[in-house]
Amino acid sequence: MRPLRYSRSGASLLELIMFIGITTMMAGVVVSFSLLSSQVGIRDEVMANVEQTGGFAVDMIARKVQAAEYVTATPTKLTLTMSNPGVNPTVIELDNGRIRLTEGTAVSYITPESTEVDSLNFVLLGQTSMTKRGVTVSFDIASKTQGDVSETFDYSQEFRTTIAGRGAAVSSSSSSSSMSSSSSS
Repeated sequence: MRPLRYSRSGASLLELIMFIGITTMMAGVVVSFSLLSSQVGIRDEVMANVEQTGGFAVDMIARKVQAAEYVTATPTKLTLTMSNPGVNPTVIELDNGRIRLTEGTAVSYITPESTEVDSLNFVLLGQTSMTKRGVTVSFDIASKTQGDVSETFDYSQEFRTTIAGRGAAVSSSSSSSSMSSSSSS
């Protein structure tokens, strides 16, 4: 008589533990990758929002200055006299972290609530009764985020531009940015 042979069909406990360990590590890698991807997406969204808002604000201020008949400025307030008396005076100034545009009695904001503007400054470059030379405008704009986003990524950018008045030299602009990120636990 032949000895009975024991046939093994199934996995041992050691093989099962190894399978669970390898699967857990792979799942951890997938979760880490998806978290990293979402943080990169948030960072890109915050940066784009700040850059677009700052660019729009510079463009809007430039169009108003170029359309103005006369420009007066203090370090924090730009007052424009327009050819249309219904929008006089047109005033651009900082109001609770937003750039406010007042045209006659109508008030609107150039920047949204999702960003915060700091250090809005105007420098009148020179003006005579015959020509307007221009205005230098500078401001810092930062993301104003709520919840988990603000703990993950903060971004700010400085905008500085020289805007030529009607019949004056070409305008130029420059900007610099700073960003910081911190991990939340």
